[in-house]
Amino acid sequence: MMIRRTTHGRRAGEAAFAAVLALVGFAAGAWWGHLGLASRAAPASLAARGLDASRPRLTPAVDAQRLDALAELGDASADVAGRLALTPLRELVRDAVAAVDPLQMQLAGGLLVERIGASVDVALEVLVLARESFSADELELLFRAVALSEAARDPRVVEALLGMAADPELDPMKRMGALLTLQTQPSLSEASRARLTALASDPALPELGSAVAGVLGSVVQRDLANAPGYASSLLTLAGSDVTRVRVAALESLLTNELLLGGAEVSALATIARTDGSAQARASAAASLAVNPDKALVLDTYARLFENEPDPYVRWNILVGAVRAGASGALPLLHQFAVTDPYFAEDVADFEAILASGEVDFEKVWLAKRAADERAGRTRPWEGEEGVG
Repeated sequence: MMIRRTTHGRRAGEAAFAAVLALVGFAAGAWWGHLGLASRAAPASLAARGLDASRPRLTPAVDAQRLDALAELGDASADVAGRLALTPLRELVRDAVAAVDPLQMQLAGGLLVERIGASVDVALEVLVLARESFSADELELLFRAVALSEAARDPRVVEALLGMAADPELDPMKRMGALLTLQTQPSLSEASRARLTALASDPALPELGSAVAGVLGSVVQRDLANAPGYASSLLTLAGSDVTRVRVAALESLLTNELLLGGAEVSALATIARTDGSAQARASAAASLAVNPDKALVLDTYARLFENEPDPYVRWNILVGAVRAGASGALPLLHQFAVTDPYFAEDVADFEAILASGEVDFEKVWLAKRAADERAGRTRPWEGEEGVG
């Protein structure tokens, strides 16, 4: 787990998504919240460290909007639903966006999901409407409906979304919307992951790279059997020339706790040693902690700490060592305290906690935060926003 320079517990990449959505015209989180992917409160132990341990889980938004539940809203709702059911798709969307009645907007959104259902043809028709749309509100309605539909899983729909996201002639708002719609996929093929990785390097829209990292990080949670493939794609993104893309990729690796082999550990260690961004170095270092080869991880941490100039990154290395080695990391922690006396009190706290026999890192961390609160101890980077 990494301690970020932020006070907000967001999933990796969500902050980048918010900035991108604001840039291209969507209100940040306005419609992805319907997918259950918006920021949410984290468990206290993780929120205090700037990480949200909750996994992206799709909410039953479709069920909540189904027409057979509209009777609860009264007879007027049923009348509106009956009228909308006979409206062509294009008119349905435009009338709903133009209406001042939020009920009609809600009904239209649910009906659009119902109209698509498992029909690939209707899903593709909706994406054609998205290509032709000039309204951010229309795009919200259209992309959300596709994302929530059963047809979204069909390879033809995935191909259409990938094509839209990669189309340099398309408006950036539409490209980003198509890309984010892929977050609801149960899995992504190796070919799709390769196309997304290539898309992340598009110089015409560098914001796509951060979003690609988030999409990969979201989908891998539902496709853990193929996690090594996603980890490989994220490591490729971690080599981007764009700092925000590197950070987003590394944080996706971190928050998804993807296990890496020796070659990947070496790649992360190189990033942790040489990257110009402190946030990227911290993310890379923290990601090492979940590797099963604890001896390799602790040896890597020893070399990283010695040469790291930023106390924020050193703190992440120290906490990573505790997570990786528990009481077995104490000799290394003592070495850290000698190298940098700033962390001597922290090392003493961890030593006392580990002496109790506690091995669950979450409980160790809770105890450490409690010790900090009793001592009134804060750190310069706590409460900062953004990346190093």
